[in-house]
Amino acid sequence: MYTPRHISEPRGTSLSFLGEQRQRQIPEGIEGHPAALIATPGSPREVPLLSRVKSILLYHITYHMAVQCLYSQDRKRAASRDRFHRAACDEKDKQENLRTRSLRAASRCHRRHPTPPAQAAASAGPAGGAGTKLSSPRITSASSDLLQEALLLAAENGATGVELDLEFTADGVPILMHDETVDRTTDGSGRLCDLTFDEIRRLNPSAKHWLGNKFQGEKVPTLREAVVESMHHNLIIYFDVKGHANQAVDALKQLYLEFPRLYNSSIVCSFMPDVVYKMRQADRNVVTALTHRPWHLSHFGDGTPRFNSSWKHYLYMTMDVILDWSLHNFLWRLCGVSAFLIQKNFVSQEYVRHWSSKGIQVVAWTVNTFAEKSYYETVLESSYITDSLVEDCDPHY
Repeated sequence: MYTPRHISEPRGTSLSFLGEQRQRQIPEGIEGHPAALIATPGSPREVPLLSRVKSILLYHITYHMAVQCLYSQDRKRAASRDRFHRAACDEKDKQENLRTRSLRAASRCHRRHPTPPAQAAASAGPAGGAGTKLSSPRITSASSDLLQEALLLAAENGATGVELDLEFTADGVPILMHDETVDRTTDGSGRLCDLTFDEIRRLNPSAKHWLGNKFQGEKVPTLREAVVESMHHNLIIYFDVKGHANQAVDALKQLYLEFPRLYNSSIVCSFMPDVVYKMRQADRNVVTALTHRPWHLSHFGDGTPRFNSSWKHYLYMTMDVILDWSLHNFLWRLCGVSAFLIQKNFVSQEYVRHWSSKGIQVVAWTVNTFAEKSYYETVLESSYITDSLVEDCDPHY
């Protein structure tokens, strides 16, 4: 194609293209520009119309080919990035699957198989409608006569079980006590780990009880005394172990050897998985349960944070997330539990169905109003623990 090297028209002259008059400025120093290929009639070298059209078409075709080439290169780079990203994701998934399989394999090697369902159902208490509910008054620190009175009233009011809070004195004697100190439930003060059994025996556990005037000169009962009295009223026993895994396992193992009927009428439960695991390790025939309240490491039961320090608060919140995931994914299987004791605010129909499909009973705590009890009996058809069967009580977390 012929391309003129010189245009004799002065800059800014009118150019004609296909019969239309357009004013255009021809850029200086640019040869081969489409505008430079167009000359007006009468100029020294007039370019034919067909040549002008071809030149413009060639310009546009070249431009679009360049754009298409750049677009194709971008697509290739994007495809390459996608392949690299998919390969990295596949490698990450393989590593995660390997860790998961390794964790499951380790769990299978060390897991404790749950007790037979019939034994678990008998020990954990029946679940269902009215008349078959499990309602366990909490025995935290009671004297001998007060203990007898509490268990008798519980049995007469329709309770099928009782919860016994297990703690230890400084000299290793198992007693009934909810707190780590004696301040709240007796007329004394101090930590259990600093008080011997004789010192605790001199305290009055009915001093701050609302029936304290009726029971004078009582003593803190031992675990064995509470067990004997509970069996006397044919009540299922929930051993709520607060800590001291090795001591608790030894004490409970002796009780099961002394009273074999406990195998079908009791259950060992704890917030601490190591307690449950060691109990099943010591005696595989003991029915066990894990107790849980989400966020209990970082918050009190009423939702108040346990720690004022921000970093400690968020650290324990992270630990709460890890613990909750672990309990619901592999610790329950590793420990071989037969039941979950869950704080009532986190129990739903879906939650009960989920664990029922795995053969695990759900027991809620602490259900203290008639409306809540009716909901658990008729809707959830689930067992529950309460502080009273005859009246509404304050919330307990």
